[in-house]
Amino acid sequence: MTRKKINNDTVGLVMYKSDCKCCKCRKERIQIHHLNGDASNNDIDNLACLCLDCHNDATSTGLTRRIPEATIRKYRDEWYECVEHLRQAKRKIFSEPTSVITTEDILVASKNALIIIELVKIRQNFYAADWEDRADILETIDRYYPHTNFRLAYDLFSFFTEISDYNRGAMTKDVASSIYGLVLNFFPYSDDEADKEKNVELLNECCRIGFNVAFDAAYYLKDYTVVMFGLTILKYVYKKAGTLKIQELLNKVENKYDELNNQLKGSEHSNYKELIAFFRADLTTKSLAFPPISANLMSLIYTEKALN
Repeated sequence: MTRKKINNDTVGLVMYKSDCKCCKCRKERIQIHHLNGDASNNDIDNLACLCLDCHNDATSTGLTRRIPEATIRKYRDEWYECVEHLRQAKRKIFSEPTSVITTEDILVASKNALIIIELVKIRQNFYAADWEDRADILETIDRYYPHTNFRLAYDLFSFFTEISDYNRGAMTKDVASSIYGLVLNFFPYSDDEADKEKNVELLNECCRIGFNVAFDAAYYLKDYTVVMFGLTILKYVYKKAGTLKIQELLNKVENKYDELNNQLKGSEHSNYKELIAFFRADLTTKSLAFPPISANLMSLIYTEKALN
């Protein structure tokens, strides 16, 4: 059989339907698996998201019995249903039940609908373009930031989560910078206790975005600048969580740093772990500027920029 590259739209859809998680064990570091073993058959019904371990179990050729196609298909279909159910539940969080609908309510709802339709178009254009052109596509989103609210931010940050799960070995500095800037611009400001659940949901998405960008840039892309944008998104989550007094998210950011250190093993990742340590030590400072780092790391970053 001849392996055929899966087109970007199909990859994006499969990852979206699976919430960028393994359909069997729910891990977030995933690969696309061909259910029937035919790598030339990229029909969406023949694809499923599996983590590295589950993918190995599904394609095992040794003494260990491989996971049958029918079993993975059942895991996938049940997980797709679960993901959609969870999305519906999250959307309810961002809905505003009201017994009286004002003209302003109708105006806001109409603007939301129009902007969300535009975001769908932008998403399609993003996946159809090369990485070098994608930052320019993302920058077109910035025109809508004066209209941001929790509902728009939910759709936008879900898109960024999808991008960050899909960036393995390819995300450019400009794309990482655009995502970082858009997260800051579009996060709605509210310290109202009634909006706490919405803040938690959005900050969880941002935490996932920051971790994915930082991990993939360190592990696959080997790009210090992209790592730093990912880590700064994590710091933004930490800063917001502190302001809003959400202890669970403060703990989550700390846990994400532990996860980065645990997954970046081996001498080839030592410089990235050192960079991560500088950012972690800087978590409690007010500024979102990149923190001071060692002369050795500065030299590596400037060398990287010169090469690019």
